[in-house]
Amino acid sequence: MNLMQLETVLWIARLGSFRAAADKLNSTQPTLSARVKELESDLGIELFDRSHRKIRLTPMGRLCIEYAELVLDATSRLRASLHTGSGLTGRVSIGAVEDVAMIWLPNLLRRITSGYPGLTVDFQIDLTNPLMRKLELGEIDVALIGGDYPLQTGMEALPLGYVQYVWMARPGLVPTGAPLSPRELEDYPILTWSEQSAAFRIVRHWFASNGANPKRVNLSNSLTSLASLTMAGLGVSLLPRDLYQNEISRGKLAIVPTSPAYEPSPYSAIYKTMTWPAAGRVIAELAEAVSTFAPSPQQ
Repeated sequence: MNLMQLETVLWIARLGSFRAAADKLNSTQPTLSARVKELESDLGIELFDRSHRKIRLTPMGRLCIEYAELVLDATSRLRASLHTGSGLTGRVSIGAVEDVAMIWLPNLLRRITSGYPGLTVDFQIDLTNPLMRKLELGEIDVALIGGDYPLQTGMEALPLGYVQYVWMARPGLVPTGAPLSPRELEDYPILTWSEQSAAFRIVRHWFASNGANPKRVNLSNSLTSLASLTMAGLGVSLLPRDLYQNEISRGKLAIVPTSPAYEPSPYSAIYKTMTWPAAGRVIAELAEAVSTFAPSPQQ
């Protein structure tokens, strides 16, 4: 029995096929089949029921997976605590939401390149829900996202700080004196993210919990597009205050005070704890170190 065999069985069980596991592990189906047969021979059991079109774990296979996860998790933690800058090699994939990409993702990538020259880094910029699905499927190793996202078993989150979102509009479009209630704001065109983002849920809940329902809602998958449309006077949008401070000072955007105001949004680096090697954990720790978001939820 060896770690490679355990990792192979684990990924086959997670992804549901030898082909998908082979793609994930940059290997071939015959190689993975040989590893499984060697482990089955060593343990004296059958791990997979091959009588169905889609492979299934046997009862003993499920027990083996439970222990494989524990062994690989312990190995991952050991490697993460002992590795040196040149000791981590291979390919790692990072998923990040757009505001992370715009503010400090470049610094994170430089930190990885300088500290871990043996790592090849890929990155994807997307919305929260798609990124979490990719993390669950093993398509990315760490997700840098905003909002409170429920974690599945076997996942861990490191805090990246808080971002204060405020309603903004082109100066003159909306009164900016006394704070507006959600019912007063609902009469204006609302610009916000699509349903695949954490921000969409936050915006919808803010209006609904205060008895309001916007008459016109326009969606976008791009933070940059939302800001541009807002500056063009096409509606009111919820934007990160610090990211657009320059546009506010230049008179291109104005903060629209509201009551209630938004609570600062938490951001997290999420990775799977039971993945070997420990690249996801290492990247999450680096992201925590380089993040420039506020360390506490101060408005």
